[in-house]
Amino acid sequence: MRLLSGSVLLLLVCACGCQTVTELAQPANVPVFVDSYKKIELCKKTGDVPCILNLVNCADKATLVEKNFSGSTTPGPTFPLRDIAEDECMPMVRANFRQVVAAEQAKIEIKLESRKAILMRDGDDLTFTLSFAVMILHPHHQDKPFFSKIYEVETIGTMMNEAQVPDCVYEAVQRILQKFITEIADDAYLVARLDELTK
Repeated sequence: MRLLSGSVLLLLVCACGCQTVTELAQPANVPVFVDSYKKIELCKKTGDVPCILNLVNCADKATLVEKNFSGSTTPGPTFPLRDIAEDECMPMVRANFRQVVAAEQAKIEIKLESRKAILMRDGDDLTFTLSFAVMILHPHHQDKPFFSKIYEVETIGTMMNEAQVPDCVYEAVQRILQKFITEIADDAYLVARLDELTK
Protein backbone atom coordinates (compact mmCIF):
# COMPACT_ATOMS: atom_id res chain seq x y z
CA MET A 1 0.00 0.00 0.00
CA ARG A 2 2.82 2.39 0.83
CA LEU A 3 4.38 1.76 -2.58
CA LEU A 4 1.08 2.35 -4.31
CA SER A 5 0.44 5.52 -2.36
CA GLY A 6 3.91 6.80 -3.20
CA SER A 7 3.42 6.06 -6.89
CA VAL A 8 0.08 7.83 -6.93
CA LEU A 9 1.64 10.82 -5.17
CA LEU A 10 4.49 10.90 -7.69
CA LEU A 11 2.03 10.84 -10.59
CA LEU A 12 0.04 13.67 -9.04
CA VAL A 13 3.18 15.77 -8.56
CA CYS A 14 4.21 15.18 -12.19
CA ALA A 15 0.74 16.02 -13.45
CA CYS A 16 0.66 19.26 -11.48
CA GLY A 17 4.18 20.17 -12.56
CA CYS A 18 3.32 19.71 -16.24
CA GLN A 19 0.21 21.88 -16.27
CA THR A 20 0.04 24.24 -19.23
CA VAL A 21 0.15 27.93 -18.42
CA THR A 22 -2.88 29.62 -19.98
CA GLU A 23 -2.21 33.20 -18.87
CA LEU A 24 1.08 34.94 -18.12
CA ALA A 25 1.13 36.83 -14.84
CA GLN A 26 2.58 40.29 -14.33
CA PRO A 27 5.87 40.26 -12.40
CA ALA A 28 6.03 41.57 -8.84
CA ASN A 29 8.68 44.07 -9.96
CA VAL A 30 7.79 45.62 -13.31
CA PRO A 31 10.87 46.34 -15.45
CA VAL A 32 11.56 50.01 -16.16
CA PHE A 33 12.88 51.20 -19.52
CA VAL A 34 11.95 54.90 -19.21
CA ASP A 35 13.55 57.18 -16.62
CA SER A 36 10.49 59.40 -16.26
CA TYR A 37 7.33 60.34 -18.14
CA LYS A 38 7.38 63.83 -16.67
CA LYS A 39 8.09 66.69 -19.07
CA ILE A 40 8.80 69.80 -17.00
CA GLU A 41 7.84 72.39 -19.64
CA LEU A 42 4.62 70.51 -20.43
CA CYS A 43 3.73 70.01 -16.78
CA LYS A 44 4.11 73.75 -16.09
CA LYS A 45 1.32 74.42 -18.60
CA THR A 46 -0.90 71.37 -18.26
CA GLY A 47 -0.30 70.19 -14.70
CA ASP A 48 -3.71 71.52 -13.64
CA VAL A 49 -5.70 70.31 -16.66
CA PRO A 50 -8.15 67.64 -15.40
CA CYS A 51 -7.66 64.51 -17.49
CA ILE A 52 -9.28 61.10 -17.82
CA LEU A 53 -7.90 57.95 -19.43
CA ASN A 54 -9.96 55.94 -21.91
CA LEU A 55 -8.85 52.36 -22.70
CA VAL A 56 -12.21 51.02 -23.86
CA ASN A 57 -10.80 50.21 -27.32
CA CYS A 58 -7.60 48.62 -26.02
CA ALA A 59 -7.68 44.82 -26.28
CA ASP A 60 -8.16 43.19 -22.90
CA LYS A 61 -5.66 40.42 -23.66
CA ALA A 62 -3.03 39.54 -26.25
CA THR A 63 -1.57 36.13 -27.09
CA LEU A 64 1.93 34.72 -27.16
CA VAL A 65 2.33 32.86 -30.46
CA GLU A 66 4.88 30.04 -30.65
CA LYS A 67 6.74 29.24 -33.87
CA ASN A 68 7.09 25.51 -34.50
CA PHE A 69 9.95 23.62 -36.16
CA SER A 70 7.88 23.37 -39.34
CA GLY A 71 7.51 27.15 -39.48
CA SER A 72 3.83 27.06 -38.53
CA THR A 73 2.58 28.86 -35.41
CA THR A 74 0.57 27.80 -32.38
CA PRO A 75 -1.26 30.16 -29.99
CA GLY A 76 0.10 29.96 -26.46
CA PRO A 77 -0.85 31.72 -23.23
CA THR A 78 -2.49 35.14 -23.13
CA PHE A 79 -1.33 38.16 -21.16
CA PRO A 80 -3.26 41.19 -19.80
CA LEU A 81 -2.50 43.91 -22.36
CA ARG A 82 -5.09 46.42 -21.14
CA ASP A 83 -4.02 46.13 -17.50
CA ILE A 84 -0.37 46.63 -18.49
CA ALA A 85 -1.27 49.66 -20.62
CA GLU A 86 -3.31 51.19 -17.81
CA ASP A 87 -0.57 50.61 -15.23
CA GLU A 88 1.87 52.49 -17.50
CA CYS A 89 -0.52 55.23 -18.65
CA MET A 90 -1.59 56.35 -15.19
CA PRO A 91 1.91 57.47 -14.07
CA MET A 92 2.25 59.37 -17.36
CA VAL A 93 -1.08 61.13 -16.79
CA ARG A 94 -0.27 61.96 -13.17
CA ALA A 95 3.16 63.31 -14.13
CA ASN A 96 1.91 65.79 -16.73
CA PHE A 97 -1.78 66.45 -16.10
CA ARG A 98 -4.21 66.21 -13.19
CA GLN A 99 -6.53 63.31 -12.58
CA VAL A 100 -10.16 64.27 -12.21
CA VAL A 101 -11.63 64.27 -8.73
CA ALA A 102 -15.14 63.20 -7.75
CA ALA A 103 -17.94 65.00 -9.67
CA GLU A 104 -15.39 66.99 -11.69
CA GLN A 105 -15.66 67.34 -15.47
CA ALA A 106 -12.52 66.37 -17.37
CA LYS A 107 -11.14 68.93 -19.82
CA ILE A 108 -9.21 66.37 -21.86
CA GLU A 109 -9.36 62.65 -22.47
CA ILE A 110 -6.34 60.56 -23.39
CA LYS A 111 -7.60 57.64 -25.44
CA LEU A 112 -5.47 54.65 -26.30
CA GLU A 113 -6.55 52.04 -28.85
CA SER A 114 -4.62 48.86 -29.61
CA ARG A 115 -4.08 48.25 -33.33
CA LYS A 116 -1.54 45.41 -33.22
CA ALA A 117 -0.02 43.29 -30.46
CA ILE A 118 2.00 40.29 -31.69
CA LEU A 119 4.28 38.47 -29.26
CA MET A 120 6.17 35.83 -31.26
CA ARG A 121 8.28 33.11 -29.65
CA ASP A 122 10.93 31.12 -31.50
CA GLY A 123 12.65 28.81 -29.03
CA ASP A 124 13.49 31.15 -26.16
CA ASP A 125 13.76 34.21 -28.42
CA LEU A 126 10.92 36.72 -28.40
CA THR A 127 9.83 39.50 -30.73
CA PHE A 128 7.01 41.84 -29.73
CA THR A 129 5.35 44.16 -32.24
CA LEU A 130 2.98 46.70 -30.68
CA SER A 131 0.90 49.39 -32.31
CA PHE A 132 -1.23 51.90 -30.39
CA ALA A 133 -3.33 54.80 -31.63
CA VAL A 134 -3.04 57.55 -29.03
CA MET A 135 -5.36 60.55 -28.99
CA ILE A 136 -5.99 63.64 -26.92
CA LEU A 137 -9.68 64.47 -27.12
CA HIS A 138 -12.18 66.91 -25.72
CA PRO A 139 -14.51 64.61 -23.74
CA HIS A 140 -17.59 66.16 -25.42
CA HIS A 141 -16.20 66.78 -28.91
CA GLN A 142 -14.45 63.56 -29.80
CA ASP A 143 -14.75 64.19 -33.53
CA LYS A 144 -12.14 66.96 -33.26
CA PRO A 145 -9.09 65.58 -31.47
CA PHE A 146 -6.39 67.89 -30.19
CA PHE A 147 -3.91 65.20 -31.21
CA SER A 148 -4.03 61.78 -32.88
CA LYS A 149 -1.23 59.49 -34.01
CA ILE A 150 -0.45 55.80 -34.43
CA TYR A 151 2.78 54.58 -32.86
CA GLU A 152 4.41 51.22 -33.57
CA VAL A 153 7.51 49.69 -32.00
CA GLU A 154 9.23 46.32 -32.05
CA THR A 155 11.17 44.96 -29.09
CA ILE A 156 13.12 41.75 -28.63
CA GLY A 157 13.69 39.62 -25.56
CA THR A 158 14.16 36.17 -24.08
CA MET A 159 11.62 33.94 -22.35
CA MET A 160 13.11 33.84 -18.87
CA ASN A 161 10.00 32.72 -16.99
CA GLU A 162 7.36 30.46 -18.55
CA ALA A 163 4.58 31.86 -16.34
CA GLN A 164 5.40 35.58 -16.48
CA VAL A 165 4.90 38.45 -18.92
CA PRO A 166 8.29 39.02 -20.57
CA ASP A 167 10.18 42.31 -20.23
CA CYS A 168 9.92 43.14 -23.94
CA VAL A 169 6.15 43.73 -23.55
CA TYR A 170 6.75 46.43 -20.94
CA GLU A 171 9.54 47.94 -22.99
CA ALA A 172 7.23 48.34 -25.99
CA VAL A 173 4.42 49.98 -24.01
CA GLN A 174 6.82 52.34 -22.22
CA ARG A 175 8.60 53.31 -25.43
CA ILE A 176 5.30 54.22 -27.12
CA LEU A 177 4.12 56.32 -24.18
CA GLN A 178 7.51 58.03 -24.00
CA LYS A 179 7.35 58.88 -27.72
CA PHE A 180 3.82 60.22 -27.29
CA ILE A 181 4.45 62.47 -24.31
CA THR A 182 7.74 63.74 -25.81
CA GLU A 183 5.97 64.68 -29.03
CA ILE A 184 3.24 66.49 -27.10
CA ALA A 185 5.76 68.42 -25.01
CA ASP A 186 7.67 69.49 -28.14
CA ASP A 187 4.53 70.89 -29.84
CA ALA A 188 4.32 74.49 -28.57
CA TYR A 189 1.03 75.17 -30.35
CA LEU A 190 -0.66 72.10 -28.84
CA VAL A 191 0.68 72.84 -25.37
CA ALA A 192 -0.73 76.38 -25.63
CA ARG A 193 -4.15 75.01 -26.65
CA LEU A 194 -4.17 72.63 -23.69
CA ASP A 195 -3.03 75.42 -21.37
CA GLU A 196 -6.05 77.49 -22.45
CA LEU A 197 -8.34 74.82 -21.02
CA THR A 198 -7.44 75.84 -17.47
CA LYS A 199 -8.49 79.46 -18.00
